[in-house]
Amino acid sequence: MLVVDDNAESLGVIALMLERYGAEVVTVSSGAAAPLETVTTSAP
Repeated sequence: MLVVDDNAESLGVIALMLERYGAEVVTVSSGAAAPLETVTTSAP
């Protein structure tokens, strides 16, 4: 799961919650840092 948030604290909390439910999480701090390749090549 790709999580994007410009607030580092929120990003960490969201990622931790999702990981506890078994999600594989990729985090970035801005939309510009989340290229389309990341979204399309990370298959579930």
